[in-house]
This record gives sequence, structure tokens and C-alpha cells, in this order.
Amino acid sequence: LSTLEELLKIGDKSFSLMPRGGKGPTPPSSSSAAPSRAPPQQNGAPPPEGRGAGLKIVETHSLQSSSDPNEDWCSVCHDGGELLCCGSCPRVYHLQCHVPSLSATPSEDWTCLLCLDILKCNIPRESAGSKRKTPVGLSGRELLICERILLHLFCHELSIPFHIPVSRTVPNYYKVITKPMDLTTIKQKLSPSHFNHYEDVPEYLADIKLIFKNCYTFNHVKSGKDSQVCQRARTLERDFDALVNKYLPEHFAELRDAQAEPVQGYDSDPEKRKKQRVTNSPENPVVVSW
Repeated sequence: LSTLEELLKIGDKSFSLMPRGGKGPTPPSSSSAAPSRAPPQQNGAPPPEGRGAGLKIVETHSLQSSSDPNEDWCSVCHDGGELLCCGSCPRVYHLQCHVPSLSATPSEDWTCLLCLDILKCNIPRESAGSKRKTPVGLSGRELLICERILLHLFCHELSIPFHIPVSRTVPNYYKVITKPMDLTTIKQKLSPSHFNHYEDVPEYLADIKLIFKNCYTFNHVKSGKDSQVCQRARTLERDFDALVNKYLPEHFAELRDAQAEPVQGYDSDPEKRKKQRVTNSPENPVVVSW
């Protein structure tokens, strides 16, 4: 297991790999970062052969029992399948849905990152004999905190529209939004092995803020009132800001000063908007409309 996966183990707790048949309940219908987009569907992997001795397998019919303390669907993608149970809370996850993703079923007791005390836990060090180049990008506690915040956002009930990139079939989205961003892309960029991995915390925070800014820009209403999706994004953004204030207080001031706001002057409804291009001139700006 990787260093971060080692941190997710705790003693005297139990977990089980639970086969959950079928899909989870359909999330409440709501507007999204763009017109409706299905949530990402990921499948958990069965335990590798020879691993997971002592795991409790719960059959689908047993899910009806009120004595089962665990949730029925993956806390991230809200789908079924074989789910890894946290020993400290009711949440369950597919191996690839957790942040960080798990490469294999843990062979020992396991707790999810949301239950780990990331401010007090000890960060394992490299062994003295290991040869390792200077760490690239985020590492240690900073990486752990960024992953914790991201997992919280993934599990938030209002975050589903932001899990994956907006479909290319959404009219005009990629004409309006020239720098798209989503939670899965951020998860990938948290990996030091990613070709475009994060070099520091501010870069990571800026990408999360970009998700909200894109939402406000594309769904902006000229009347000045937020659309429903913007209201939900603001709720999610407030939760994000609170997490940054709690875990990364040294970065909170700069985050507060760079609040995501919509780009004015564009209405995403082609029947209502009038795109304008301004050709700046020192003496007399010319407005060209089409």
C-alpha cells in the first residue's frame, strides 16, 4: 500500500466488502453546472485472490435489515456493487471512488479519509535506505489535507453535477467556458505522477474555485438573481471555504480575497443573450455585436 493508504488503517475497527446489487436511488432532479448530466458510474473491484481473509460478505437481501449500520450506496457515485465499508462511520465506497483511490482491497482494518484525524496523525517517513528524488508537487500533510477536502466535496449531496467534465453535447458550454474544471480532474492532478500535477496548495485551491466560477458564469441570470444551480454551488462553496479555514488557515485569507464571481455580460440562453465584442481603442472603444 502507498504511504497515504497506510494512514487510512486504524486498529480495533472492522470493515466489509459488501456486494450491493443494482444502482442506488436516483439523485434528486436538479439543475447542474450545465444542463442535466448523469453522475459518474464507477465499479468497485473484487478482492484480489488471496487477500481480504476474514472479510464479511453481506448479501443483497440482507440490506433490508435495520441492524445494518452501513449505507446502501457508494458515498461518492451513489452506485451499487462491491463496496468497502469504513470501520468508523456508515459510509461505503468503491475502491476507485475513495480519495485517494485504493489500488487493492485493504488486508487489514480500514477507515475512510473523512474519519482520519489529519491534523494529529503521524505522517510515515521514507525508510533510511530508500532512494527517492526530491518530492515533486504536493506531499505529506498538505497532500493529505487536500485529499480530505476533495473527498468531502465528492460526498456532498450537491456536488454530483461537478464530479465529471460537462458533456460536449451541452449547447454553447465550451464556447462560454474556455477553462473547464471538475472534481475528477482535480483528483487526478493531486497524484504526483500526473503529468500536470499540482505544485502547491494555492494551485489546487484555484482549480476548485474555478469550478464554482464556471458555474456562476454559465448559469448567470441577468436579473441579478441566482439560478437554482448557482444557489446550490454557493452552498457547496461555503462548505469548501469552511474546510480551508479549518485545515489550511494560512491560505484562507487569499482564498477569501479571490471569491469566485460570474463573468458579466453573457447570458447562456441563446434566445436572450446578445454577445458583444469590444474592440478597445485609446480614444473611442467600438462595440461590435452579432
